[in-house]
Amino acid sequence: MITNFKRIDGAASRGSLFQWSYNGSVVSAFWPAGYSNVVPDVDNAATALNAGILAAGNEIAAAADRLKKTDEIHGVALEAVSRFVAAPFRYLRDRAIADRDSVGMARASLRQPVERQSATPYSIAADSLERQEIRRTLDQFDQIGEAFDWVMKSTGLTVLNAIAPSIDLTIFAKDKQLADLVQEEFAIRKTARLIDNSPDDIFATASQPLRNKADYDQIRNTAKARVGDLKVRESAVSDAEKLLIAVIAFTSQTGNISADEAFRLLMGKSA
Repeated sequence: MITNFKRIDGAASRGSLFQWSYNGSVVSAFWPAGYSNVVPDVDNAATALNAGILAAGNEIAAAADRLKKTDEIHGVALEAVSRFVAAPFRYLRDRAIADRDSVGMARASLRQPVERQSATPYSIAADSLERQEIRRTLDQFDQIGEAFDWVMKSTGLTVLNAIAPSIDLTIFAKDKQLADLVQEEFAIRKTARLIDNSPDDIFATASQPLRNKADYDQIRNTAKARVGDLKVRESAVSDAEKLLIAVIAFTSQTGNISADEAFRLLMGKSA
């Protein structure tokens, strides 16, 4: 049975934190602040789940003060979880799965090489030969740092398009950090290429009255922000999974049931 259930109000600026004691150990459930703008669906679901945890925890604490028998307290706990926690648990799980899959598809798309819009057998063969030649040039570098500088200093997408989609076959397979940076740069430039830059008078200034399009730095910053949002969404999915696991532990410990039984209860099935 859990004891000392409480919400840590001092952590509100960083997120929502609950703590309780179980068998002499302090256990916690946490949802960070800062996700509402990028992943509102997941954040709203987590907020609803936190409200359910608070309601259930308060009811369990009141039952522990009122009831004498442990079995009765466990019964109240399982009823409180079913009433306050189970539905928002399933909703957060569904939202996190949907966002995980959406981010996964976006990541997979960004890793694919850019193909010509009107490809012909000749252009496909020419592109293949060009990519092979670029990879051969990359193989000539003895130092991975020099290879990295050469790739990152390239302009446009040609070099990155030959290397990033096949990163595991290059010298960068030895260094995950550099490989991730190469792939991120490819994703940013590829995203920038797809951003609409239609003429608009909002870009005109007193010093540049004829300007009617965004410059490359503005487009790149927009692309960088979009790729950065994918990282935030990945982080939110990871934190959502941690919160779900904490809620399973909360249910198991308050109801004196196994983790598998707790999960079945939260999923609306018989524990």
